[in-house]
Amino acid sequence: MVFVHILAKIILTVSPLSSFYFSSSAFLLHQIRTIHQIMGCHVVAMPYPGRGHINPMMNLCNLLVSRKDNILISFVVTEEWLGFLSSETKPAQIRCATIPNVIPSEIGRGADFAGFVEATRTKLEDPFERLLDRLEPPRPSIIIYDISLPWVVGVGERWNIPVAALWTLPASVFSVYHHFELLLQNGHFPANVSGPFENCRFFFFFFFLNLRIKLKILDSVP
Repeated sequence: MVFVHILAKIILTVSPLSSFYFSSSAFLLHQIRTIHQIMGCHVVAMPYPGRGHINPMMNLCNLLVSRKDNILISFVVTEEWLGFLSSETKPAQIRCATIPNVIPSEIGRGADFAGFVEATRTKLEDPFERLLDRLEPPRPSIIIYDISLPWVVGVGERWNIPVAALWTLPASVFSVYHHFELLLQNGHFPANVSGPFENCRFFFFFFFLNLRIKLKILDSVP
């Protein structure tokens, strides 16, 4: 399969508080045009279902349809998030597609943040895959996913659909992740964390490690 995993050489601002990584918007549009010429263009956007992630993905989708009017985007959200977005205006080429509320509510998720993170990593994949099977034609051409949902890569491989990763955090955070080994070398990690984030430290460690592996692979690609 043609596997597109675009992570990072140029940062393009999506919102004042976040950035996303693609090799360039022009490159992504070129990929979409190529796919469209072959099979028609249907983009599936899978944002991380939390504040600070939905808007950057929507901003990217708005950017794409503003540049090319024959792109169709299925914007995947939970039923709860559909209610939050129902009053927002969006271009006709962007349609919302819903999956059940299989994760804790956005309201009050901070009470068990570790449980929320775990749910996004373990409970979304199955309903997302079932959604792909019932989307209206044309068949999805590419999946753009929030990098915090790494299971989307496996879905893309099973469905033979190219995927592209969206980085929604500030560029400074990406720099920290990219140089994470310095935190280890200088004894700054693991950190002495207490309170509601105490159970999250091992999740963040493995997230950082996974990201570093991906970056090393990308650095080795000509």
